[in-house]
Amino acid sequence: MFRLVSPAAAIAAAVLCMAPVAARAAEAADAPPAAVQAKVDAFMTSLKAGKVSEAYTQAFAGTLMSKKQAELEQAVAGTENGLRYYGALRDWQLVGTSRPADGFVVAVYMARLESAPLFMRFQAYDNGAKWIVYNIIFSDNYDTMKGW
Repeated sequence: MFRLVSPAAAIAAAVLCMAPVAARAAEAADAPPAAVQAKVDAFMTSLKAGKVSEAYTQAFAGTLMSKKQAELEQAVAGTENGLRYYGALRDWQLVGTSRPADGFVVAVYMARLESAPLFMRFQAYDNGAKWIVYNIIFSDNYDTMKGW
C-alpha cells in the first residue's frame, strides 16, 4: 500500500537529505585561499620536521618581516620553546577562517602536539599578484585567538 506524502513533509525530507551536502559546502567555503593553505602546510611541515627557523624563513620570504631579524629570532625561539615544552607536532587542523576585508584573510589552526594543542593564527594579504603571509601568532590558550 502506498501513502501520499504531503508537500510539506516531502520538502522537510529533502532538506534533511541535503544537510550533509550543505555542511560539506560550508566547510569548503571556510577554507583559506589555496595559496595561503599551501604556505600554512609548508610552515607546519617544517615545524613537524623540527626545522623551526626554516619554517619562518619560508613563510616570510620576500616580506617586510624577513628583514626584521630580531623579531624572527624571537619567533623562532618562542616556537622552539613551545615544541620543547609541549612535545613534537603531530598534525594540524583548520579551526576557522575570517575575511575581514577583500584581500585579507585570518586563518586559525590547532596544532596537535604531544601533550597539548597550540593555536596558530596566520594573517595573509593579497597584494594583487600573490597572497603574502605577513603575521603568525601562536598561543596555548584558544581564547587569545578569539576575535579573528
